[in-house]
Amino acid sequence: MVFRVIDLGPDRRVTVREELTELGPPPEGTTRWVDIGSAGDSELDQVGKRFDFHPLAIEDCRHLDQRPKMEEYRDHLFLVTQSFSDANKAVCELQLHELHAFLGQRYLVTIHSDGIPALEEVWSRVGSNPALLERGVDFVYYLLADRLVDANFPILDRITDELEALQDRVLEQAKRQDLSRIFELKRYLVSMRKVLSPQRDTMAMLARRGDPRVS
Repeated sequence: MVFRVIDLGPDRRVTVREELTELGPPPEGTTRWVDIGSAGDSELDQVGKRFDFHPLAIEDCRHLDQRPKMEEYRDHLFLVTQSFSDANKAVCELQLHELHAFLGQRYLVTIHSDGIPALEEVWSRVGSNPALLERGVDFVYYLLADRLVDANFPILDRITDELEALQDRVLEQAKRQDLSRIFELKRYLVSMRKVLSPQRDTMAMLARRGDPRVS
């Protein structure tokens, strides 16, 4: 299990820890980001107990196969955000990354199963730049969502380039493998649309409704 905490104290100093004793809401005057990876049932139970998260939200965290969504609870928001990655130059196998986030007044708790490159980038930025946490945990979540969305564009660009190349080849001399590849790319696009469409709706709802935890 990965467990780590970034705190911004009243003295504007950033502290990074990897101790379960720091699991819980921050003290007065402190802003906190807790990141947890590959947590088991007992660790998730501790998270829910110490932060007083709703049991249904914790239950969702046990099964990382949720659709993008936002749920509003008494003192926090629960958000599911997703993104894709593919390390190959030619799109061969999309990997879905799913991030669960609890957004409170002065804390952000992120839960995930695998390593998420976008999250690692934001973690490094926040850990080295106190000004980012000073803007609030809602801004940190914005940075995460922004990087998760941006990670999809290189994949879409590669699919577009390959489809254009396939179109040129098919017009010259159609081959069976080209048709097979077209259908494969179509499946990838359908998979991405199933994630990105509800995610767009979730972000639009968050922007329209307005929430005291989100400036």
